[in-house]
Amino acid sequence: MSKYKNIKISIIGAGKLASSLMPALLDKNYKINSIFDIHKESAAELAIKYNIKKYADALFDVDRETNLFFLTVPDSELKKVAGILSLLDLDYTECLFVHCSGSRNVRVLDALREKGANVASFHPMQTFPSRKKVSLKNNYVAIESDNTAITEYLEEIANDLELLPIRLKPEEKVYYHLLGVFASNFLSANMFEAESCNELIEGAIPDIYKLLKPIVNATYANISKNGAVESLSGPIERGEFETVEMHVNALHNNNELKLHYLANSLTLLEAAHSKGTLSEREYGRLKLYLTTELKDLTLRL
Repeated sequence: MSKYKNIKISIIGAGKLASSLMPALLDKNYKINSIFDIHKESAAELAIKYNIKKYADALFDVDRETNLFFLTVPDSELKKVAGILSLLDLDYTECLFVHCSGSRNVRVLDALREKGANVASFHPMQTFPSRKKVSLKNNYVAIESDNTAITEYLEEIANDLELLPIRLKPEEKVYYHLLGVFASNFLSANMFEAESCNELIEGAIPDIYKLLKPIVNATYANISKNGAVESLSGPIERGEFETVEMHVNALHNNNELKLHYLANSLTLLEAAHSKGTLSEREYGRLKLYLTTELKDLTLRL
């Protein structure tokens, strides 16, 4: 888009994502005018690190020459921040506001749209566990806008940053985010449970991640090549009722681990059933057992 050719960028939110997005933009010679955060020291830290002259904790100090705003604030703050930004002395028709939430769609920026601004979302499919810089290269980025020209413009930025853009409709955004939650956040949950299991061994395995790395890597490689269902293995996939029962009994004193085990086992059971490795008798017996145990545990919690 021609009116955004010489863009001047402000970053709203100096958190984990901004700590990776800012250097990615600067490395490709994008001009960042200013950075804002409710915690001024966070804005100052990034501004000093990347030689950004202007930083503040008040949005009313936004540089009036800014025409591209990246909103990298927490999801729950987006609507509030959009409301504040809509009160500024800006030519909104010359501004583009882009939030970086995975779960929220562009409608959360309606306060800005109503002022004549263009709005969009731009979410890299990556995990940002800390403020340490994460490379965005070759990551997918979901772009959502109801304006084709804006979508194409953000795709140009994505290509500059060596990201792989995909387009989403507003109603698809939440499912896109759930995809990442299941693949990333729930993986962390499973590894947390693995750590808890290791504690029950009383330190016999000092480095469980050295132990688990080969099986985790092989599982991911198999899933990438063949899909989740065809990569199934283990007692559920083999219909080993006695092994599953032994696992559940071993967790009788740990409700949290037991709950997680039962819920995951039911998901695996449905996957194994669709794979066709279980007889109807094996499937039915396991499903009855797991659902009964889950119901009993839920009633006790």
